[in-house]
Amino acid sequence: MPHFLLVVVSFFIADRLLGWGYFTGRMALPVLAIYTLAYLLIWLIMYLRYRNEVRRINQDLKRILHKDPEEHP
Repeated sequence: MPHFLLVVVSFFIADRLLGWGYFTGRMALPVLAIYTLAYLLIWLIMYLRYRNEVRRINQDLKRILHKDPEEHP
């Protein structure tokens, strides 16, 4: 959540300083909604990717730890 707020505030400041005009009038809410949806989609993709990686690592660790000690010198 802090990252999301930091990026939104930074984008708002850049919008004002550079004169982009995205956060003016009726455009502010749709721009914020689109950004929020994109942010949540990226977050979900990264979460699923890292969750799968952790599962794979845990499976590898279980496989390694449950091997017969004679198999491992």
